[in-house]
Amino acid sequence: MFEELNFERISVEKVFFGLGSNLGDRARYLQQARDALIDLPLQEFQASAVYESLPLANMDQPLYLNQVVCGKVALGPEILLETCLQIEKRLGRIRWEHWGPRIIDIDLLSYGNLCLRSQRLTIPHPELSNRSFVLLPLSELEPSWTHPESEEILDTIWQQWQDQYPYESLPTIWNPKKSLAK
Repeated sequence: MFEELNFERISVEKVFFGLGSNLGDRARYLQQARDALIDLPLQEFQASAVYESLPLANMDQPLYLNQVVCGKVALGPEILLETCLQIEKRLGRIRWEHWGPRIIDIDLLSYGNLCLRSQRLTIPHPELSNRSFVLLPLSELEPSWTHPESEEILDTIWQQWQDQYPYESLPTIWNPKKSLAK
């Protein structure tokens, strides 16, 4: 699937990805992104429910569907970033406006306990603690997750945001409880 990439092998790490879409068939784009991530291969795959949320800044755009997925992978963070960008491109994403509408957005939220700052990548995601549309689905998957930099427990971070934005859980779009036959 990603034959042009050099898949360097490293230790197996638990990674979390944030998925978002607010253009076209949003649920289908989330499904295609999940399928592509499972094919990495992403072992012990888990997914949160799908949530509908308001746009971050530019409110003159459709509502987002958001979801967090996680699993264990033996690929380095730079390779994962490049893979996410390739998946986005293959699904039709065109980067033309910061915080603008998008077919699909795949963010590498965290990579084990790694703290990394490079020109291309910051791990954990620099805005992870400030985005309730990430915190809510992440708290479903791992409420005891600890932020590698601040050492705050996710459940504590989420408590600060719970009433901040309205959310509608849309679990009927995709049921993470069903088996993932791959």
